[in-house]
Parts: sequence; C-alpha cells; structure tokens
Amino acid sequence: MIRMLYKEGRYSAVIICDHCQKRIEDYQLAAESVMSGNDKKDGELLEVFHVHKGECLDQMENKATAKGLRMGWSELRDHLLQVSMNVGLSPEKLLETDQRHKETGFYQL
Repeated sequence: MIRMLYKEGRYSAVIICDHCQKRIEDYQLAAESVMSGNDKKDGELLEVFHVHKGECLDQMENKATAKGLRMGWSELRDHLLQVSMNVGLSPEKLLETDQRHKETGFYQL
C-alpha cells in the first residue's frame, strides 16, 4: 500500500508491505501481487498488493490458495513503471521531474 510518511515537518511517499506492514525500502526485494479467480470479467479491477519478496510473498500466495484463488506477481520496478506509463508519466518525464526536484530540495528519505 502507498502511504505518506510525515517526518521532520515534511511528507514523503512510501510503500508499505501489505503482509508484514513494514516499509519497503529496496525495490529489488519487493513485488506487486494480484489474487484472482477463474471468473474474471474483461475490464474488472483487481486489488493490488505490494509485498517483500520471500516470506511475505509466500504468505500472500498461501492466502490466495486458501481462498481458492490464483496469485500472479511481478517485479515492483516493472509495476511502478507500468503505473507511471498508464497515467501518462513517461520515463523521460520522470527524469525531468527528478532533475527539477534535485534543484529544489525535494524531500526524499
């Protein structure tokens, strides 16, 4: 889940693991996952979970199996890129925004 962390008078967006409730600090150690049944309809919106790879991802898969659902997952990096692209934020715009924030002191943990 995405949350805003308030620290030292500033806000910063963070991703919290939907399983252990701890902050995801390294995208390489995280994934997005989706649970679904066989009765999906075209255009249906599915809930997305952000989790640490390893134990948290395994536990989410166990929950899906216990509910009779299937679970798919992808790298968090790929998921965030897809989300950005689907709102019109291209990699080029991200780089431009990153440069602007470096110049203005944008808050980053």
